[in-house]
Amino acid sequence: MKNIYSKHIKGSKLTGKKASIAGIVIHNDYGSMTPNQYLPWLYTREQNGTHVNGWASVYVNKDETLWYHPTDYVEWHCGNNWANSNLIGFEITQSHPAAGLTDAQFKLNEEATFKVVAAVMKSYGLAVNRTTVNLHRQYFGTSCPHRSWDMHVGKGAPDTLANRNKLKDYFISRIKHYYNGGKKTTWKWSGKATAKKGVSPIAAKKKPGLNEPELPSSNNILAGQYINFFSVTKKDGYWWAEFEYPTNPKAGRFYCALGPITHKDEKLEKETKLWFDLKITSKK
Repeated sequence: MKNIYSKHIKGSKLTGKKASIAGIVIHNDYGSMTPNQYLPWLYTREQNGTHVNGWASVYVNKDETLWYHPTDYVEWHCGNNWANSNLIGFEITQSHPAAGLTDAQFKLNEEATFKVVAAVMKSYGLAVNRTTVNLHRQYFGTSCPHRSWDMHVGKGAPDTLANRNKLKDYFISRIKHYYNGGKKTTWKWSGKATAKKGVSPIAAKKKPGLNEPELPSSNNILAGQYINFFSVTKKDGYWWAEFEYPTNPKAGRFYCALGPITHKDEKLEKETKLWFDLKITSKK
């Protein structure tokens, strides 16, 4: 990855400092230029005064990152004063059909952007969640990020809160991948897990993690009961299963700890101290 730095990184600035760094916004540029091609174009806009129409701090594709303006300075990327003054903008470049990229090629630009975003968020100590990871359309009437929306939500999908969260959750999962060092932490393994005899009641949660709140005890999984699981996650030193209750699958999916990670190579199938007997039927 080649890093390109504009004169503003160490020199004069276009704006003042942001009020805070509260999160980030991932944009699609609706253009065909590479980050390197953006730099002279952005300089020209400064000279003729059209830069007031908008710019972001960072422009990324699979080969290059343009650091156009310091991320802790106000940028004009959202058409919203609060967002411009508190959120960092990242443009995934070459999103327009004229760029000639297939979806697979554009996805490489996305992945490179997620990696850059993860590094910046970590540098500011930002958690990666629905509050810190934002979409342009939350703050302005726009289809941005149009191509990512079409690819990961669906072409022509309505602009609902559920669909916005679907895209945000995809962005979050990929940013977290790089935030955690690029190591895989979730596997789409499915099967049946039966709580072992003698184990204490096992709490269910909405999300995996020791610090996540437990659901009421009526949702506990008791010794001898089983659940159908659909993915397995490593977090906080434990294995976590995404599951449904076989007696009430319409209730949705939840998480529970399968037990501590104790195997030296962190191999689930070789664990001997799990609280469940596992029958894995599918690995993806």
